[in-house]
Amino acid sequence: MKKPEKRGAVSAKDVEDFVTSKGPIDKVRDYVQRGRRFERRDTESLKNEWIDVLRRLLPNLADPGLRLSWDDIETELAMRGEEAPIKRASGELDALSESVGRCIEEIEATDPDKWDDMNKALTSDILRFLEKKGRAN
Repeated sequence: MKKPEKRGAVSAKDVEDFVTSKGPIDKVRDYVQRGRRFERRDTESLKNEWIDVLRRLLPNLADPGLRLSWDDIETELAMRGEEAPIKRASGELDALSESVGRCIEEIEATDPDKWDDMNKALTSDILRFLEKKGRAN
């Protein structure tokens, strides 16, 4: 297996961990059990922080503190019936998508079985998202 690249670069392992992270129900349960650290923050400042954390996360997908903050902010917003400010962060999300795409190509080429497992997890996440979005409409 290829050694992860230096800090600041996104490795295939970072993408694997990112793609196969916990589902929404698990995130809510864990966030509540940890004490809802963003509960007292106003919604607009949470949306701004979500974008800020995303910017810091882009070159550091493996940073557990940043990933936890990003997930917790998004979870708090969802618990309030709010969505993350995806339109305001379109450039950052495009960069994330490109980075993940490059790493997925690397995984497909070097370990097709791992890609199959990741693809199943990602497909499951997408289907849950679409189901949730369908109920919201």
